[in-house]
Amino acid sequence: MPILSHVEVLKKCDSAVDIAVGGTTLWALKTFLAFLEHTHKLMKRVSFTAGLVVAGLLFTAQANAREGQALVQSISGEVTMLANGGKWLPLQTGEMLKTGAVVKTGAKSQADLFLGINGSML
Repeated sequence: MPILSHVEVLKKCDSAVDIAVGGTTLWALKTFLAFLEHTHKLMKRVSFTAGLVVAGLLFTAQANAREGQALVQSISGEVTMLANGGKWLPLQTGEMLKTGAVVKTGAKSQADLFLGINGSML
């Protein structure tokens, strides 16, 4: 036997309910079913909005996790880093670079940085 929605049940039982219990009870039943339908639509909207909020929080948490460090794994040639005092200092293997660090390489020089979980962002 197929499952019927509350509207289909109401349509099938409309005359039987009228005969059995009278119009007042039927009106109350119809009002209650309309309230349930409205509540269902409202809950869909609330669930969707909550999903968007959670997705936004997860995106923000992921962006914050990316703010991190980079490990200088190897250097060849002349590689310098801009220090807090505005001076260019030689970069050393094993140093940890923070977000916003500025690295400059000379001619035919290179630096290998390990970004870890940060992907391609530093």
